[in-house]
Amino acid sequence: MDECLTYFRAAIHRPGSVAAWDDWWAANEPRVRELFPRLEYLRLKARGVVAAEDYLRRTGQLVEPIRLNQEFMHLLQSIGWLSNCGQPLQDCPDGVVMAESGAEAAAAARQPGTAALRHGQSIDLYNYVGANAREVHVRWNDRARAMNEWLDASGLVKVWVDRLVGVGADGDMVKGIRSDVLFAWLGHEHRGIPGCPDSHLRLFSWYRLGRVVCGWSGNWPEGSLVVY
Repeated sequence: MDECLTYFRAAIHRPGSVAAWDDWWAANEPRVRELFPRLEYLRLKARGVVAAEDYLRRTGQLVEPIRLNQEFMHLLQSIGWLSNCGQPLQDCPDGVVMAESGAEAAAAARQPGTAALRHGQSIDLYNYVGANAREVHVRWNDRARAMNEWLDASGLVKVWVDRLVGVGADGDMVKGIRSDVLFAWLGHEHRGIPGCPDSHLRLFSWYRLGRVVCGWSGNWPEGSLVVY
């Protein structure tokens, strides 16, 4: 049954990627007759891909369920979130400044350049995927929704808030962390697209080091990334 449904979805959404309906039906009619109720079989026989789409729509299977990347989920659960905030950093990279206190971190998060940093990079990723992988891009919102649902259920948001408060920063900075994590995850999911922007994955590397990305000092893209 699953193979039939997979073919139906491909024939509807990506018709050039699979055999034409008539050819597929000629090879699979006995199987369809065995697997589907007689009325559904007769509909498929008479109306072809139109009946297939109708069947998928009625049964809530028109699109494949989103399967989140298990590797990235395990990574999120293994990070020592904000464990090095306030600790000195040797060899700070060019273009990065370190906040010296939770208050400085919170102030950087409120800078106008911070919103521009996150919005600009997010739009770049979204537009690049849309221009270079349209068949993947159509599920962007479904994928983001599934990721947000997982984050809500994971307990990580409470961990972030508690640790922000614990290091003297503002709990409202959790919105920035969530955005960085979400778009890093989306970047990871789409990394197989040649030339796909990796700016969010580079931001995410700071979280893996036990830091938090506070924001941007200056008029983005001119200025410096602020990390705590």
